[in-house]
Amino acid sequence: LGRTAAQVGNIMTEVECKGLEFDDVVILDFLSSSSVTEDIWEELVHALSEASDVKVRERFGHPKHAVLCTELKRLYVAATRAKFRMVMCDPGSVARA
Repeated sequence: LGRTAAQVGNIMTEVECKGLEFDDVVILDFLSSSSVTEDIWEELVHALSEASDVKVRERFGHPKHAVLCTELKRLYVAATRAKFRMVMCDPGSVARA
């Protein structure tokens, strides 16, 4: 832990890493830095657990969810950079089961 993050690996935004691949990817503070409110994330999780893909698309196609769509695209880009392991670390968010 005495080493700085730059000595351990590359630090990049999802825009900077687009198109690249890495063995391991750590996504840090994604949810806590998101502009999407916690209630919208919870609404998405609830909808995904109880509805078909078509109903979810209809429900979240509304313009009020445009920011959610953008955030999900950012997460997709970041998560798909990993060849082997992806870890999300978000100490500022509250995990709920």
